[in-house]
Amino acid sequence: MYPSEPKQKNNNKWLAVAAVVLVLSIAGLVYDNWDGAAVEASSSESALPKPVSPAQANRSEAAVVEQRKIPLVAAPTPTPASAALPSNTPQDAEVNEWYAQAQAHMRNDEWDKAFPLWEKAAAKGHARALNNLAAAYLEGRGVNKDIERGCQLMEQAANKGASVATWSNLGMCIEDLPSPDYEKAAAAYQKAAHGGMGDAQMALGRMYAIGRGVPQETSFALYWMGMAAGNRYPNALRRLGECFSQRGCSKQYYDPAIGYALQQAAFERSEKSRSILKPFHQWRLRSKALSGLSERDKKYAEEYRAEWSELDDKQLVEAALLESGAVKPR
Repeated sequence: MYPSEPKQKNNNKWLAVAAVVLVLSIAGLVYDNWDGAAVEASSSESALPKPVSPAQANRSEAAVVEQRKIPLVAAPTPTPASAALPSNTPQDAEVNEWYAQAQAHMRNDEWDKAFPLWEKAAAKGHARALNNLAAAYLEGRGVNKDIERGCQLMEQAANKGASVATWSNLGMCIEDLPSPDYEKAAAAYQKAAHGGMGDAQMALGRMYAIGRGVPQETSFALYWMGMAAGNRYPNALRRLGECFSQRGCSKQYYDPAIGYALQQAAFERSEKSRSILKPFHQWRLRSKALSGLSERDKKYAEEYRAEWSELDDKQLVEAALLESGAVKPR
């Protein structure tokens, strides 16, 4: 009997180990697919020989490759006041009442009842009714889905000053059209981005990174991704870090040490840092972000991480962009 007991205990031990490995493997897959890639990059770019980044060559000097740069400035954060009725919205009591009734139906998920009321208010020039009418067409709520009609109405709402978010909605809607006008979409994102909309800032950064609707301009791409991260747009800080770690995204500003520091900061400020699997997630991040780096770059990565650990999101982004040379000091 006694010889069989240790064997039984050993089996149980290995079963427990196998279960833990399985759980961690699944968690790793989830982590790997966490919200997709940073930006699109062509296969030809990713196949280029690995260059030495300016920051790696000499951390105290400016970027080797000269490029038009933009100063880092703080974009205004939207306030609740931005959602107020604009001055050019009709103040007719009956029109406002139609809009209010429509909103009440929408909150009860009665879009079929809200739609005709928005339609009546929009016909009288009510900007926010135009926005919501456009959303109904775009999402097919209370009416058959019609992206082209929805875009037309969203543009009318934006031009009437419904809210800064309407320009962001317009940019997304244009990109969803069968034949998108990317220049027009970029122009809409520009207006929303300058108004502090994080989603538009991230979209504009993507467009500058791949040269869609705007000239390809890496410093502008990093700047707008940074603005989104500074405004705490979800996952923007991690994506900015991933961009610095990918040659096809950050090009002459490629600096995996900065990329690691930003990704580590994003992790520490996320829900994952408070999960019971924190040690595993941290190991995964380190193994991915530091893989293939020289000992010198690993040293810089850890120095950046420690130096920037107490900065808030805006300060962190500013430090990273200035260090990379993508933006100039004020």
